[in-house]
Amino acid sequence: MRISTIPLSLLLSSALSISTGASAEENPSGTGFAAPEAGGPRRLEVTAEGAQLHRAPAEESEEPAALPGGTLLSNRGCDAAQGGVVWCEVAPLDMGKAGYVRAAQLAPARGPDGVIPTGRDDSKKRARAKDYDDLTEIACAQEQGQALGTCAAAIARRRLGALFATPL
Repeated sequence: MRISTIPLSLLLSSALSISTGASAEENPSGTGFAAPEAGGPRRLEVTAEGAQLHRAPAEESEEPAALPGGTLLSNRGCDAAQGGVVWCEVAPLDMGKAGYVRAAQLAPARGPDGVIPTGRDDSKKRARAKDYDDLTEIACAQEQGQALGTCAAAIARRRLGALFATPL
């Protein structure tokens, strides 16, 4: 294992999936995506303005919520509903209510490195087991208003873009 210094801003940006303008061409037929457990993308990006988050996989479901283009969602898998329309079960990354969006309005979300993270993310489990890929130091304070000092941190990466960082 090697010890290195990584700027906190880079460390935090690596932990997030950032939109890179995924387009509908990545899901042109609206056929949907496998759930991460089956090797599908972990996150999906809304590609169509006016996309709606529905409570059930049907246009008639009650209380749809508008999702702006570029919204990132956790992928829970997609299935065809009555009428052959493919719906994906998703959850907002801000822990909002889960629901369904038409697959034709979604595309896999790319990470900051341009890679689409797929499969189950085991980085948190590995970090808890102290199975780290890297150790680093980051600027930190123990209380609000305290001068910044240096804290040790560990990083557990999962192949294809996931990162879980934890203070030591």
